[in-house]
Amino acid sequence: MYRFMIPKVSKEQRISLVEMLHTFHLRAYDFDIDRARRGIQLFMGTKDFTTFSARNETRQIRYVRSLQSFTLEEAQPLMPFDPLSENFTYWHFICSGRSFLYNQIRRMVGALFALGSGKITEKDITVMLQVPSHHNWNPRATPAPPNGLHLLNVEYDADELRRCTILEEQEEKLQLEEQEQELRLEEQKQKLQLKE
Repeated sequence: MYRFMIPKVSKEQRISLVEMLHTFHLRAYDFDIDRARRGIQLFMGTKDFTTFSARNETRQIRYVRSLQSFTLEEAQPLMPFDPLSENFTYWHFICSGRSFLYNQIRRMVGALFALGSGKITEKDITVMLQVPSHHNWNPRATPAPPNGLHLLNVEYDADELRRCTILEEQEEKLQLEEQEQELRLEEQKQKLQLKE
């Protein structure tokens, strides 16, 4: 989830400390929510998100990812009784998928902020998706700051979890094998000492 707020009045700059730490303050007073919602559809499905990820030169990464859902929903203030919270509208980008790339969500949200603010067009996002490259990021869009990004839920496929989980019996078996190997090494050391 990426949480952000938009001031209702363009001159409003005072925000509560709680919101400052957990919510991005989008200062685009003419932000078009409907345009951003339409832009979300461009990211849906299985795509190569190379343009929307940080470059990693230390290891080979597969940049193809699938988004299961991506929505923009109106939200509530974290501190509803704080008088400053009345000066803003609050929003959540909610995204779910099997896995994400480093900076993928922040870059997708940054592109949608630029789209809703009129800095880029839907065609610009389409080009970034259709011509995946770390060099193809549109400079008029900037990745969204980290203070609005929150991990809400982690789900595991039950079969995959069972396959990757070490059960108690397996753990005991591994410990016995380690102990046997240590004994064998100790015996080999003793034999070598006797030969000397």
